[in-house]
Amino acid sequence: MTREELKDFVETNDTSFFYNGNEYYIFLLNDGFNVGSYKNDQSKLFKEYDNMLKEWKIEGKALETILNKIELNY
Repeated sequence: MTREELKDFVETNDTSFFYNGNEYYIFLLNDGFNVGSYKNDQSKLFKEYDNMLKEWKIEGKALETILNKIELNY
């Protein structure tokens, strides 16, 4: 999945995906992208899409570095 493909998807859908057997979510809200793991109750808010890709760490890796390894949960 490319950066643009994910952006197009999250801008029109509440999104969940799997990475290494864990499920994560991205919800577009009025004030930014609410992201987190269904495994715990902690979430983060990123105002910009690019910041979310660079700064959201999943298992110690930035989302942008694992895009080709995530599996969308349709």
